[in-house]
Amino acid sequence: MPFPELLEEFEFPKGLNLTAGQLLAYDHYLDAIRTEATINAEAFKKGWAEGYAIGLAKGYATGLAIGRAEALKFVATNLKNAGQLTTQQITDITDLSEEEINLL
Repeated sequence: MPFPELLEEFEFPKGLNLTAGQLLAYDHYLDAIRTEATINAEAFKKGWAEGYAIGLAKGYATGLAIGRAEALKFVATNLKNAGQLTTQQITDITDLSEEEINLL
């Protein structure tokens, strides 16, 4: 619960004469606060779970892209260092540009 202190019932001061209708209204008021707090807590949980799932998916996709790029650079570096292929052939194999290969 976001605000548990709102949900604590309190004792009415002695000598405070409330009618049955006023007590019933107070009970309805507390029920409304409890209901709102429950709805807000559930909405928060749902929003957090959705945000977490979206962030996880984006992070996974970004990680894959970075890993793929690093792997291609690693392969291109090894092919370039072997000295048996032209830059164009390495470009065809790795899909890296000639500029990227020349910078390795």
